[in-house]
Amino acid sequence: MARSRARSRTGCKTCRIRRVKCDETRPVCTRCLSTGRKCDGYDVCAVQLDHKRVLLPRISSSPITTPSTALVCSPRLTPAEEQGFVFFCEYTSREAGGSSVSAFWQQLVLQLAHQEAAVLHAAIGVGAMHRSTRGQSPSLRLQGQMESHHTLGLAQYIKAIRHLRGRLEHSASHRQNPEIALVVCLLFIYLEMLQRNRLGALVHLQNGLRVLTGIPGQVRRVSDSEHQCLLVTREQPTGVEHLTEIFARLDIDSTSFGQQAPVFQIVSAQDGIGPEALLPVTFRDAQEARHLLDRLKSAAHHIRGRLLDLSRESCQQRQPDAALQCCVEFAGIRKLKPFRDPSLFANLKKVETDLLHWLAIFHQLNLATPIREGSPGPPSHVLLELQCHAAFLQLATCHNDREASCDQFNPTFQRIVDLCRRFIGDTARSPANSPKPSGSTFMLEPGLIPALYLTALKCRQSDIRQEAISLLYQYPCQEGMWEPALMAQFVQGVSGLEEEAVRSAMGAAAATEIGCEDVVETARFCDVVLAVTEQTGQGRLVCARYRHETTRELEITDHFITIDLV
Repeated sequence: MARSRARSRTGCKTCRIRRVKCDETRPVCTRCLSTGRKCDGYDVCAVQLDHKRVLLPRISSSPITTPSTALVCSPRLTPAEEQGFVFFCEYTSREAGGSSVSAFWQQLVLQLAHQEAAVLHAAIGVGAMHRSTRGQSPSLRLQGQMESHHTLGLAQYIKAIRHLRGRLEHSASHRQNPEIALVVCLLFIYLEMLQRNRLGALVHLQNGLRVLTGIPGQVRRVSDSEHQCLLVTREQPTGVEHLTEIFARLDIDSTSFGQQAPVFQIVSAQDGIGPEALLPVTFRDAQEARHLLDRLKSAAHHIRGRLLDLSRESCQQRQPDAALQCCVEFAGIRKLKPFRDPSLFANLKKVETDLLHWLAIFHQLNLATPIREGSPGPPSHVLLELQCHAAFLQLATCHNDREASCDQFNPTFQRIVDLCRRFIGDTARSPANSPKPSGSTFMLEPGLIPALYLTALKCRQSDIRQEAISLLYQYPCQEGMWEPALMAQFVQGVSGLEEEAVRSAMGAAAATEIGCEDVVETARFCDVVLAVTEQTGQGRLVCARYRHETTRELEITDHFITIDLV
């Protein structure tokens, strides 16, 4: 009797059902295409990470397994493309989600990359560009250093668009189209961020948000809200719902890089909506805490956007360039009176209070979570606390025209520095000739950088401030559009200007440590806008302060600093 042949575990589903040998061409096999059959894609096996088995949670009701990087060696991919995709599978997909292993990135995105040519080529472009940066700020690299990777990334971008358009034209009503389009948009955002293309990232973000508006049940308008609301869920989210969460958080972060306010407001289908919504007494887990924090951050940024509207209405004349206008508008918030919009200022105070309430019950969750001695908590918990501190400080420091009021937050600044010091630990930048990055080098959403940046900008206690700047220099991971080494150079420039004014007034030596009580109001900037210039290696600081000592009028000054390139 003939021995039965072992069934292939790497062939496409169609060939395996037919019990024929598959040529394993991806994303669809040639054997199926040549016979006019539909290729149903591949069952993919687990990625080998450090030769250990990794168990990942399911993110939807349908089982999703993790693709193998060994399967990318297709005759349809060039060696450079294979290299880019392998890097994406082994590093980018692990780092993109932040401090915890992301089932979304390592399962759904990788599986779609094996099934959809548009996702595959977008992932190749991201992997190639990520491999080229390897923890170095793209803004600090000389133009020629990224040229070859930029060329490959652009070629993959064009291929991805072509394949996506073809799919949408030929399968216009396919139920998975929105999910595929959102993943491609997300990868394009990733690609633009790695190239420091802020405008490009914002364009793809807007495209993704438009796709979300066309998905039934994900977007709705609430009667007491002037904004459309994105619905998020805590209970076993599907792939689309995971994407909704990510796009909602990117929508919030876009306000740090040119957008006045988020397009959408985040709400939960399970909870109340609006300023009267009740807050929980405890959190069941970090996921529940994150959902509430996202909604509070969304509310905070919508409030700040409305404050900017009121400030703009009060501006008597337009400034000659965007950086000056932006600085004037942010400084103008500090002169707004509550009678201009009583409900807005009431909501502002409520969100500040809610953020402090979130922090208090989150500390209870931390106390209930087993951690090793000396640790500040699980990495995901640390980042959540830092994000809450950043959201609170951004809101609490934006509407007082006296900067000395920031000194009351020195304990918070110290807490931020302590958390970041432990989180970063002994992580160092990878040597230029290292074959692999040391630790995470890029994650899509902000983690600790905004909190460190605000500490370096608003804390006038010299030792805390300088440690915050030092930690920004040490931290090897770009978070979205936040480049730590670039931000460090900017805030070091601001710190230098303020401390120079203090030492000049005191007649003190340069090495003298400065306490916040030494920094008089005339030496403090209330608002600073960081801007790039056309000249390589130069940065611009547009600084604002109120002349409380004389006319109380707003004073805007321009300063240019040297940016060290690598």
